[in-house]
Amino acid sequence: MNRARFMPRFCFVATAVLTLCGVILRTICMLTQFDAEIGYFNEGFLPTLCRALYFVAAIVAVIGASLIPKGVLPVEWHIPHRLPLALVLGASLALFTVAMFITMYSAILSFGHILHKLLAVLGLLGSTYFFVSANRQGKYPDRLSALALLPLLWSMMGVAETYSDQLTTMNSPVKLALQMGFVGFMFILIAELRFRLQKTPAPRCAVALMSIGVFLCLNGSLPILVAMGAIHQTLHLLYAAVLLCAGLYGGYMLLCYTCFSEPVSVEPEDSELSDTPSPELDAD
Repeated sequence: MNRARFMPRFCFVATAVLTLCGVILRTICMLTQFDAEIGYFNEGFLPTLCRALYFVAAIVAVIGASLIPKGVLPVEWHIPHRLPLALVLGASLALFTVAMFITMYSAILSFGHILHKLLAVLGLLGSTYFFVSANRQGKYPDRLSALALLPLLWSMMGVAETYSDQLTTMNSPVKLALQMGFVGFMFILIAELRFRLQKTPAPRCAVALMSIGVFLCLNGSLPILVAMGAIHQTLHLLYAAVLLCAGLYGGYMLLCYTCFSEPVSVEPEDSELSDTPSPELDAD
């Protein structure tokens, strides 16, 4: 078996399968097991399985990436046709700011609500990274790479806002899914930035981070958007919309890198090893 070609593809397929299973199960739980009055899932097998899938996805991503032969993944980050998804993700962050001003106008302009103000500003500023870099390939200038810190900060503010949100019950599955989604968005950005800076990109580590990030983003967005009738906070739906775009963005980059990038070096096939005559046999 040619591990240099098989294992990167396995990482993507495993991520896609686990993400699909997680999204379906969590959507079912949001529609059938979520008690909107108290803000929790009813205890049962499906909610427990949803939580367990987070650990399974992380373990599979780390093990799968570690089994990729060292040195076969390219250290350059060329993602063809990245333009549409980068523009969509940038537009989602910009529209997040617009929607926040429309739905939370009084809160944003008041003296309090510092986190809401920071979210609105960083959403608009963070969108510039995706707009400016949408049609670029390869290494980025340092000033452009620095712009990626803005969506990273937006994700951090999202974690802080959901954690300090007193209108949502503590350890709510909606709140936890969104927080994990923000972490996933940060994983995707960190993995991309290491390639853009071309400073020890650690390709296998990037595959693991990207795989986990895609799982977290899509599991923290699609079920919430599908079950939006049970969500009382508009801000949570706005978060989920951005995280959905981030998950699709990361998933496409993972697909291109693991399935369509040519390995740097390819292990010889077992058949080739067995068919090669030994020097001793030639001498005889």
